[in-house]
Amino acid sequence: MRRAEPADREAVFAVESAAFGRPDEALIVERIVSSPRAINGLSLVVDDGGAIVGHILFSHVDLVRDDTTSEVLALGPMAVHPDHQRRGVGGQLIHAGLAVAEERRERLVVVLGHADYYPRFGFLPAADVGVEPPDGMSIDHYFALPLTAYDPLFRGQVRYGPEWGVE
Repeated sequence: MRRAEPADREAVFAVESAAFGRPDEALIVERIVSSPRAINGLSLVVDDGGAIVGHILFSHVDLVRDDTTSEVLALGPMAVHPDHQRRGVGGQLIHAGLAVAEERRERLVVVLGHADYYPRFGFLPAADVGVEPPDGMSIDHYFALPLTAYDPLFRGQVRYGPEWGVE
C-alpha cells in the first residue's frame, strides 16, 4: 500500500477500467486528481510486485445546509483489478484511506456504494447521520462515516463538483 504517484496514472486507469468494465470511473479519477478538490496523500494504490492491483481516491465535496457549505470527503472511485478481487485488497484500501482521513482530522466520509459492503467498515446509512445524497442518487446506496472530528450538527445535502460528472 502506498500513495499513488503521477507515474501510476496509466496503471490506475487500467485498474479502474477493468474493475468497472468501462472507462467511466477511470475518467472521473483523472478529472478529480487534476482538480482543486484532490487531496495530496488520499489517492492510494496497492502494488503487487510492481503491478498496481487496487486504487482508492478520496476528495473533497460540499455538504450544504441552508446557507452554509462545508467540505467533507467522498470515497471513490475505488477499484480492485478483477484478478485480485475477494482477497481483501478493497478493505486494505479503505482502512488505509480512513486512517489518513483521521490523521487529517477530516469530519465525515460519504460514499455511493453497495449496501452489503460499506457497512462492514463502519459506514451508516447517510440518512442516519442527517446527510442527504445529491438529487438523483439513491438514498438506499448512500452511506456516511462520521470520523473522530465529526460534530453531530454537521448535516446537509452532498454536492459533487463538475469533476464528478454530476452536479
